[in-house]
Amino acid sequence: METWLVYAVVTLLLWGVSGFVSKLAVNYMSPNRVLGYQVLGALLTGVLLFPFLELKFEFGRGAFFGILLGVSAILGSLFFLLSVNLGNVSVVTVVSALYPLVTILLAFFFLKEPITLKQGMGMALALIAMALLSS
Repeated sequence: METWLVYAVVTLLLWGVSGFVSKLAVNYMSPNRVLGYQVLGALLTGVLLFPFLELKFEFGRGAFFGILLGVSAILGSLFFLLSVNLGNVSVVTVVSALYPLVTILLAFFFLKEPITLKQGMGMALALIAMALLSS
């Protein structure tokens, strides 16, 4: 199995567990508090990983996009927790897991990555699935 696929499967598993654990957490405290503990967990993980990352801080576009990644990820987590608190985790995770549609469209418009007919049909079906699941 190729290394990228192993990493992608680990990502899938970790994000799947995090979706489930999110619902458990908001059953015991507010989404705002859960987010605070999530940030704490991320900080602790970051501190533990620092020695292995071989970081060289530099400023420029990469740093800007890295910070933007952190901002969008933590705000996404907040809204995910708010959704999970109010809705069924089984539906919220499926709807929020369609985020690649946004990525695909941004890549199409800004990076000029092509979208094939088959991919476009898949995107349309994903939107239909979202409408069916959320109703």
